[in-house]
Amino acid sequence: MPTRHPINELPTHRISNQPTPLENYNLFDIDRPLQEAVVRNGAEWSQSLLDAFGRELGLAATIEHGRLANRNKPELKTFDRFGHRIDEVDFHPSYHHMMSLGMQYGVHSVAWKTDDHGGHVTHTALEYLLGQIEGGVCCPLTMTYAVVPALKNNPELSERFLSKLLSNSYDPRCI
Repeated sequence: MPTRHPINELPTHRISNQPTPLENYNLFDIDRPLQEAVVRNGAEWSQSLLDAFGRELGLAATIEHGRLANRNKPELKTFDRFGHRIDEVDFHPSYHHMMSLGMQYGVHSVAWKTDDHGGHVTHTALEYLLGQIEGGVCCPLTMTYAVVPALKNNPELSERFLSKLLSNSYDPRCI
C-alpha cells in the first residue's frame, strides 16, 4: 500500500506568494495620521488609552473574536424550549467579547467622562480602531454614546439611566 501524505504537505499546497497574517500588532501605533489627528484636535491626553486599545485589538485572539462575531449573526429566539414566549436575541460569545472590550475602553463613554473637548475626538478614534476589527458592536456603542445629550434634557431619566449608560462594565444578560 502506498504511503499517503497529509493534504497540507503536498507540493501543490504550499503558499509562497502571501504575506504573513497581520496579527499581534498595535492598530494605533502603526497609524501615524490618526496619531497626528488626535494631537492636532486636542486629545493628546488619550494617547495611552488609544495605544492600549490598539494593542488589544491587534491581538490574534481579538481579531479572531471579531471574525467570529461578524460571521455568526444574532439569532432571534421567540420561544424557550418549553414553548414560553421569550423574544430574546442570542449573540455569539465573540460578540459579547467585543462588546465588553469596547465598553472596557470607553468607546461609548469617554467623551462624556471628560470636560476636555478632546473627548469626542477620542471617541471617534476609538470607534475608528474598533471598526477595523469588528463593526457590528460599533452600532450599540454609538447609540449609547449618542443618547447622552438627549437624556441630559430630562433630569428624571438622566438620574435613572446616565450612570448605567456611562459604566465601562458590560452586562451580556438580556434584561
